[in-house]
Amino acid sequence: MQAQLDNLHLDDLPYLERDLNLPQKVSLAFLLFGDQHALASYILQRLLALMRAPPTEQLHSDLLRQYAQTNPANWRGHLVEALCIIGARQVLRKLGFRWSELRLHYLPHVRELTLHVHPLLKALYNICEQLTVAQSGRLVLDINDKLARRRISGEHDEPLRFYDYSYLEIFLLDWLTRHHLRLGDIDAIGSDVQLLIEYFKFNDLNSLATLLIQTVNSSANESSSRSPENKYDTDDLQSTPVASSAAAAAIAAPAAAKTPGPAPCTAPDAASSRISRQRRSNALQVHRDRAGILLIINQQSFHRNVSEELKVTYFPCIFRLCLYIIYIYIYIFIVYIKLGLNGANTINVSLGVCESVCICYLEPSA
Repeated sequence: MQAQLDNLHLDDLPYLERDLNLPQKVSLAFLLFGDQHALASYILQRLLALMRAPPTEQLHSDLLRQYAQTNPANWRGHLVEALCIIGARQVLRKLGFRWSELRLHYLPHVRELTLHVHPLLKALYNICEQLTVAQSGRLVLDINDKLARRRISGEHDEPLRFYDYSYLEIFLLDWLTRHHLRLGDIDAIGSDVQLLIEYFKFNDLNSLATLLIQTVNSSANESSSRSPENKYDTDDLQSTPVASSAAAAAIAAPAAAKTPGPAPCTAPDAASSRISRQRRSNALQVHRDRAGILLIINQQSFHRNVSEELKVTYFPCIFRLCLYIIYIYIYIFIVYIKLGLNGANTINVSLGVCESVCICYLEPSA
């Protein structure tokens, strides 16, 4: 695969871009330029102009060449991973890549994990893919209405004059350029997606809120220097998650100016905090280098002398079970090690007991 990466040149990008349709170009630009604050506003205007252009002009865009010129050191890995995320298999095949190898290397099906692309951009792209056009339109209208109510009187913030809700990435890119959403660095330090999390939770889209929370927390687990204030609490999705430091300061400042005395407590109640700490303290700690399958034997004492009846009854079952576990373990070992438990260091343990032997399923948790 490295040979194909090295053979990818700037002159190939215009031909590559012609094989992409307009939705793929928009998604690709969002994944590549979304975390580049200096170019995001310019790319947003380029995308808006591209949307209004006739189909013949849409074919001859040069977004990929511009990205490669602004990132000469590592544009190949970023581009190939972004193509994997949007599922552009035909383009990747023309470049000489094998999808089976790319899938194992970049893990596009793991929504919280990336190698080069910003993890929150990947999560936001997956949200765009899961929402229908009607849901996207409602999201844009509700978020813009909420932002308009927050806007300071006298401040002139011209809204985005674009109304095709099937391209939700355009609106997300607009909110990023206006700093209503913040990605933070590659480990999501300094990120702020509270606006979307609150909307998803209020509209019974908890799976999308969980995706954003787990993405931030998984990236936090990769960075040992991350402060706990920037992490989100996933124990109770019905409660308000812990906001980032920047958002918390913005919310607490007006309240402190109006109300004397101590600031109101924004943390979960004491009982929920104790339960959360107890869960984390009792959880089995698993790291990337020890990822695998855990077999638990539900028995405290063992005896060397076993009756013939037990040998006939249980030993063949246990032997077949062990063979089955070994087969499954070999089959998923490589993928599971690469997955690395989605970047999680803590797992929840679910036991399925069958007489004296049970299999433990390691469920990643942020």
